[in-house]
Amino acid sequence: MKIKEFKIPYPYNDYLNSIYYFECYDPEHSFFLPDGHPELMVANRPISVSARNKDVVLPNKILFWGQLRFSGHLNASGPYKVCGVKFQPWTLAILSQNHAINLVDSIIDGRIIFSDLFIDTTKVLAKIDWKCNQQKLMASKTISHLFLKEFRSNIVIKHNFIQTVIFIKKHNGMQSIADLLPEYKQSIRTLGNDFMKYIGISPKEYQTIIRLRKSSIILKKGHNILHTALDLGYFDNAHFTKEFKRFSGVSPKEFSTQKNLVVATA
Repeated sequence: MKIKEFKIPYPYNDYLNSIYYFECYDPEHSFFLPDGHPELMVANRPISVSARNKDVVLPNKILFWGQLRFSGHLNASGPYKVCGVKFQPWTLAILSQNHAINLVDSIIDGRIIFSDLFIDTTKVLAKIDWKCNQQKLMASKTISHLFLKEFRSNIVIKHNFIQTVIFIKKHNGMQSIADLLPEYKQSIRTLGNDFMKYIGISPKEYQTIIRLRKSSIILKKGHNILHTALDLGYFDNAHFTKEFKRFSGVSPKEFSTQKNLVVATA
């Protein structure tokens, strides 16, 4: 698999996290895991999605992912290429409001959410020189401005909420809820309400996603399962295995040996 990604820098990252491009040569073994980011995926051939505890999404070239809590497989009739935009977690509230639908855990036709212009702009990612920072920055700037133009909202994302999400990611989801309060500067109840309002899940669920996502990346680098569990704050291997299997549908050992898209985007 050939993967390219660019983290969108300030000041264009209020709503966008990254842009990416990948080529998948072995579509029968494409396994995905959630990472807490909504995402637009534009492929060069129809791909279908088989998500655990979810209906199969029929072949489509343009998919929007609420991608919060589910795992599964991508399938295609042959090798395929994908351009993508990964949005900040709190963007889900704005997208949902604009279309009056609940997008948490959803995989739907991306054309329901985005204009042809936004989709065509995303396709351009396949043609940019990924070694040239100037081209990557220009693409990020263009997509960011287009998003702001298309998705006007009266939802104001609290600065302290954004900082709390950044804090959780920085610490790999290992902090307790109480540890978040100095960063959040409001009550636990308000924190929980804001998580449900902005991204549709509880802070504990979001922390679990971040922590297990981190563990999956570590495991893919060939690290020992027990050491990975302990390094990420699990009491023992059994606890880690149970949580990982609940999250992904497979054990850490099974996951370590199968091909997947877990490191396609950060």
